[in-house]
Amino acid sequence: MKNSIPYSLTYLLLICSLLFYGCNKDGKLDTDLSLGEEGIFRGENNKELYKGMVLSEYFPESGDVYRVIETHNNLGASQAKLMKGEKILATLSVVDLINKPTILTKYKMDKVLLLEEEYPLIVTGEKGLAILVNGRFQVAVRSVSPDMDEEEMKQCLLAFDLQSLKELGD
Repeated sequence: MKNSIPYSLTYLLLICSLLFYGCNKDGKLDTDLSLGEEGIFRGENNKELYKGMVLSEYFPESGDVYRVIETHNNLGASQAKLMKGEKILATLSVVDLINKPTILTKYKMDKVLLLEEEYPLIVTGEKGLAILVNGRFQVAVRSVSPDMDEEEMKQCLLAFDLQSLKELGD
C-alpha cells in the first residue's frame, strides 16, 4: 500500500513546523535557541558575543527621505539596506568583533579618527568605510550607488546610535 500523504506535503509540513518552532517571541527566526535572554552568547575564551537582533537596535532610524531596512540578523552581526525611495544607496552593518583579533588589529594600525571622535576609521574595499566602537563593534557603510560619496558615508556612520552601542560594550 502506498503512503497516503504525498512527499511534497510532508516536506511542506516539516518546513512549516521548523519555522513555527524556530521563531522567537518577536516572530523572527532564531537559529540558535541556546542563547540567553539578553541575546548574549559566550564564544571562544568565554567572551560574550551579541546576537544580531540586539545589534540591529543601533542602526540609524528611518526618516522622511531615507529608510533603513534590516536584511540579516546573525550571531554577532546585523545588516541593513539604506534606501532613498526605491533605490538602494548602501549596506549598513554592525558586527561584534570580540572574537576576531585579526580584524581588530587593522584598527590599531590606522590612526585616522572619524570627525575627531574616538572612533578609529578604516577603508573597506573601494566603496566602504568602517569604524570601531569601544574597541569591539565594527560599524560599517558600503556604498552600492555612485550617488553616495565618502563624506555621505561618514555622515551615515555618525547617524548610528554610537553612544548607546559604546555603552553596550562596557
